[in-house]
Amino acid sequence: MIKPDISADVTRTATQWLTRLYAGDPDEDEALQEEFKQWIEASSDHRQAFLKVRALWEDIGMTDAAAATALRLVQPETGRANLPPQARWRWITGAVAASLGCLAILLWIGTHTIETRHYASKVGETRTVTLSDGSKVTLGAGAEIYVKIDGRNRTIDLTRGRALFEVTRQPDSIFKVVSNRAEISVLGTSFTVRRGKHSSTVSVLHGQVSVNGVGQDSGQAQLLGPGERIDLDALTNLGEVASIDANQALDWLTGRLVFDGSPLAEVIHDLNLYRETKVFIADPALEQLRVTTSFRVDQAEQMLEGLTMSHPIRLRRMEDSLLIFAAEPQAANRLP
Repeated sequence: MIKPDISADVTRTATQWLTRLYAGDPDEDEALQEEFKQWIEASSDHRQAFLKVRALWEDIGMTDAAAATALRLVQPETGRANLPPQARWRWITGAVAASLGCLAILLWIGTHTIETRHYASKVGETRTVTLSDGSKVTLGAGAEIYVKIDGRNRTIDLTRGRALFEVTRQPDSIFKVVSNRAEISVLGTSFTVRRGKHSSTVSVLHGQVSVNGVGQDSGQAQLLGPGERIDLDALTNLGEVASIDANQALDWLTGRLVFDGSPLAEVIHDLNLYRETKVFIADPALEQLRVTTSFRVDQAEQMLEGLTMSHPIRLRRMEDSLLIFAAEPQAANRLP
């Protein structure tokens, strides 16, 4: 495989030289050799690229095939014996070039490897995975990510739930997380991303991250430092930067959920990632009801019942779900 710091242009030129040397016109050998000598001596990268390309060509067994094809093409055969020398050498060049076409594909693959992965956690499960670049991702309950890593970019699509990212620093490779309409870019740091029903929240533990809306001008990005948090809504509007307690930002790792003035829809969205029996808001008008609460996920029903005492809601248990309705005047709020 070609060393990564050798440019694609040098590798391409080395491949072209290999073609010319294996299929060159004998009448031009002296001039060709002199031109090649000047190119190979111009840079150590030129020499290394040519040696690597030739070694790969030989390793995949193309040399003998190309030579045999060339031999057949120059031998007198019906319809080809009377070809002039230049035409016969064009046949040779074509044969070798066809073989080198396969080599070029292999070289491109070797220098443009793209890794794609999919990871998900189950309902109520926390899972940690290590990516090929050494970065670690801890998935919260019911979370899901799609990973794409190539030479210069590391892109994570958080399609559900929340995750803690501990990013291995690579100065030449941006680590990017996409969640709803939020786009978070870093070089190396530690931060969490929560993908809610309609919004995303980014909290930074160490280092710095840049947060922006997908497709937005880079000048609109918000830079966050340690102990800072920001929300981004479905319309890519950035909220105010807020301070956070780093330990509290990771409470979800131990099964505790914390909400401060959050819409009820977001609270229920996160809660359902931990439950087989889902909770649904039957009255859409309640989705934006602001809720401040902190609870362990195994105490969710006690939390919901407590909300009926402080908010205008009532609960109804169904066979396979729990429904939240707007409270009726003087209606009982407790579970039937």
